[in-house]
Amino acid sequence: MVAVMSGRLCRFFFALLVLAAVSLPAKAWDEVTHAMISRRAIDQVRVPELKTFLKAHYDVLQSGVWFPDWGHALKPHGDHLHAEYLDAAWAYLQRPGVKAQPNYPVLLAHYMGAYGHVVEDRVLDATMKTYADEVGDSGRDDMENGMLAIAGFHRLFRDFDLYVPKDDLARIYASAGYFGERRLNNDNLAAQMARGMAHGEIQNRRLSELSFLTADWTRRKFPFATANIETAPGGLNDEAGAVAAAWEAIWARAHGRPASFFVYTVPGDHGEFRNRDPQSALGRILIVTSERLDIRDLPQAAVHLRDGANEIAARILPYIPEPGHERDLAFLVQAQRPWQAGGRYTLDIRHHDSAGVPQSLHLAFAMPHHPAPFAKAKPEARPMAFGLWLAAALLGLAGLLYGVADMGKLAWAAIRKRAPAAGGWFYHALNMVGKTAAIALVAAGVWGLATDGEWLIEFLRHHH
Repeated sequence: MVAVMSGRLCRFFFALLVLAAVSLPAKAWDEVTHAMISRRAIDQVRVPELKTFLKAHYDVLQSGVWFPDWGHALKPHGDHLHAEYLDAAWAYLQRPGVKAQPNYPVLLAHYMGAYGHVVEDRVLDATMKTYADEVGDSGRDDMENGMLAIAGFHRLFRDFDLYVPKDDLARIYASAGYFGERRLNNDNLAAQMARGMAHGEIQNRRLSELSFLTADWTRRKFPFATANIETAPGGLNDEAGAVAAAWEAIWARAHGRPASFFVYTVPGDHGEFRNRDPQSALGRILIVTSERLDIRDLPQAAVHLRDGANEIAARILPYIPEPGHERDLAFLVQAQRPWQAGGRYTLDIRHHDSAGVPQSLHLAFAMPHHPAPFAKAKPEARPMAFGLWLAAALLGLAGLLYGVADMGKLAWAAIRKRAPAAGGWFYHALNMVGKTAAIALVAAGVWGLATDGEWLIEFLRHHH
């Protein structure tokens, strides 16, 4: 009985550790953070009828925001496939029969949510993730970006009812040939959807625990992002702004009105660079589009970067240097010489959208003599949320192990209905092992309390 009880306790303790500190799959933001950024984007929408529409379809919009990540179960992992899904979904929405469906507004809201998710990832990946090493946040990974964005909210819960347009998704996937995923077909797509959603729910429950237990450690570990994740180039404000501007373009296109193709840039018009080096993520120009652009189809003659009247050589690059992103919703413009302190520059791009409509971008920006300084993180209090939890768990287990031999002796005596014996060699050996393990766990618990569990978090980050 004691062995069974000890085994259950160990399994329970291990499960708690895994729940609290397990690493989430790599992705630019987690779903909870995506939903938070999308809420901000709604507030930044400037078109009244669109803002009303988004608020009226809030549950569907946020369900679309969540879709690209749990939708990984429906296709091979890869962010470029998110953008391919958007192409297929938009083509589906243009069908006359689909436009006549009663649920067309719902499908449009779902599409806009998925688009918002993808653009949020593009902006983050091209900026804050890329220049993390430059600003002293080396090692900050995708999960921790999300932790910093939501740090302080502690336990996180979904604030909408999940909606999945299963029949329409099935038709979109069929029309796209299941995005080349041979294991998918019409017979198993529904089951794969259910599996993907269940997996996503598990991951978000884990994130909820992580936000409560380890957000304080994350803030102390990555002070730059802690202080600047809202306002830094590509931070939460830029991401929400990019999504809001793109939603306005999608809304106009869906209603047959002229729509912007180039919807957002970092830095913005009349903005400033933070680094003279164009190789730096803080010295490049990020451009977000309302529909996918293949930069291989953008001739160099259509891009003009100027210093006054002087042309500056520039390169057009994918938003991240990975295969498959040459045709995407964001790209970079990189000057071929350093920016001059005090210099003023312009960027002009001309292009035709998918409907053949001429589109243009004019951007003015500057490289100040003294770039605006980033905010500095304030000294963080140490509430010890994770340290207290870890210490309580370890000390509780230590107490059990300290008396495991005596508990075993009492249990054996109760089973045999006899008075407890003095104990033989097995009792003494078990007593020594139990007390030694208990002392080690007490030491680990005290160390966990003193460091707020940092040693365990670091171990799991590097070895899990």
